[in-house]
Amino acid sequence: MDKELIQKAAEFMLKAHNGEFRKGGAPYFVHPCAVLAQVVDWGITDDTIAVACLLHDVRESNPRITHKAIISAFGEKVADVVDELTFLPPENADSRTKGKLKTEYMASFRLKSLEALVVKLSDRCCNVCDFFASDPNYAPKYFFKAEALYETMVQRQEEITERFGEA
Repeated sequence: MDKELIQKAAEFMLKAHNGEFRKGGAPYFVHPCAVLAQVVDWGITDDTIAVACLLHDVRESNPRITHKAIISAFGEKVADVVDELTFLPPENADSRTKGKLKTEYMASFRLKSLEALVVKLSDRCCNVCDFFASDPNYAPKYFFKAEALYETMVQRQEEITERFGEA
């Protein structure tokens, strides 16, 4: 992995999540770092994936961060993967509509890049672990809300293995 690129992405992410905290009280930046660490544990060292791990929530946290800003800093491929990972429901949507849109978003990974799928799987794993620590009763519910994502992983397992090897 390109250490300078990872450092640049970490600095960008820290700025984007400045002052944010997770529900359990940890500074937000801990989460993107955990997502990257999980991917590295899987043996994946692709620079685009590494940067996308660190930036996967920046547009949701800070809508002023644009696709163009990410292109300018990290290139079009990273910006495209971050866009694939970004879930921005309409501000005026009610919770039922947001839930439906989130379900569709999870199912959409069957058509998205392999990079986005790997980052999203890591993100979901990290979130489930966080929920087991902070809200153990909700963790299984949260896990199963992404059933379409896991089905996609199984359907694309050969593609994942071919590209990244056995994890």
